[in-house]
Amino acid sequence: MTRRKKLALSICALILIVSFPLVGAEVSDIVGFWKSVNSRRNFATSIIGIYEYEGMLYGRPVVGFDEKTGALIDTINTPSQRIERLPGRPLLMHTDIVWGLYRSGDKWVGGKILDPRYGHVFDCEAWVQEETLILRGKLGPFGLNTVFYRATEEDLPKGFTWPSLETFIPNSR
Repeated sequence: MTRRKKLALSICALILIVSFPLVGAEVSDIVGFWKSVNSRRNFATSIIGIYEYEGMLYGRPVVGFDEKTGALIDTINTPSQRIERLPGRPLLMHTDIVWGLYRSGDKWVGGKILDPRYGHVFDCEAWVQEETLILRGKLGPFGLNTVFYRATEEDLPKGFTWPSLETFIPNSR
């Protein structure tokens, strides 16, 4: 083997080795806990856990706050709120409201998102942009973006600890 071929193979191997961690880093950028915020009053209204399961992306609420006052309403540890508009009235904190997204370039696409207030399901895509999570619910060519910010310990109710996203398994509807 010539010196030039060895150099080319070495460069190709180096590129492959370096690129694998980058792919993993992109996935981990979206996986984690994110909060929605009442922008007028500047308090969290919910915290969702975004997790990956068998190469697909899912999201489940883990903490819910009153949208008008910011008072704690519900947590995944002691769930009480139900999704009234779905058959069987499942517990909100035990229901994936985002599911089935798969990776396509810089976005996660092809999934669904549930509006738990009305029980409507929309097409969904998601991506991270400037340290925010964008979930886009779509109906045909129209869509609405919801912005989430990375949740921190300060956003959690007193005594609440992060659940382990690795233990989350998608639930069926």
